[in-house]
Amino acid sequence: MVEQRDRGRRTSAHRGVGRARFGPDFAAIARASRALGLKATSHEEFKAALAEALDHVQHRRGPALIDAAIRPE
Repeated sequence: MVEQRDRGRRTSAHRGVGRARFGPDFAAIARASRALGLKATSHEEFKAALAEALDHVQHRRGPALIDAAIRPE
């Protein structure tokens, strides 16, 4: 487990919203599976990724996946 310091206290990197994100790169896994794999880290990026994914699927080019890691506002 990765740990980081938070005001002098030791905390787990996966506790709480907005901490560093660890785990599988789902977009890369999708691309390795011959699907469209996109990442979005903001609402604007998600809107663009959604438009691209829908276009990809509607034109029967294959499946699409969006790995969305967006902080709440």
